[in-house]
Amino acid sequence: AIDRARLEAERVCRELEDELGVRVEAGSTEARKIEELAKHESGVTGLSWDALGAYWYARPTIFGKRRHYMLYPVSGSPEAIEAARLEGVAYCRALREARTEEEAAAIHAQAKAKKRR
Repeated sequence: AIDRARLEAERVCRELEDELGVRVEAGSTEARKIEELAKHESGVTGLSWDALGAYWYARPTIFGKRRHYMLYPVSGSPEAIEAARLEGVAYCRALREARTEEEAAAIHAQAKAKKRR
């Protein structure tokens, strides 16, 4: 069944190539070694850089609950990475300053909703 689905997908791909006048080129890139990946420090507890995924992830524990929030830079530029870090710092700070669990939940929900826009 999987082979049949793959063959069908390849057939549709070829049809689209012909219809749109484009060609898919199979390219390859060499995987980078762990040592070559960018390393960044947030300076804030609960905010870390994921070198493989190239994003910041916030995992602060507030009122006994761990919140998860990933912040993807809009590009790989140092400015974009720093902007995402600052957003993560503000998120962690806002959660730590929350006075109630409900307030923390609202801050988390607001951050998630902002990210979806």
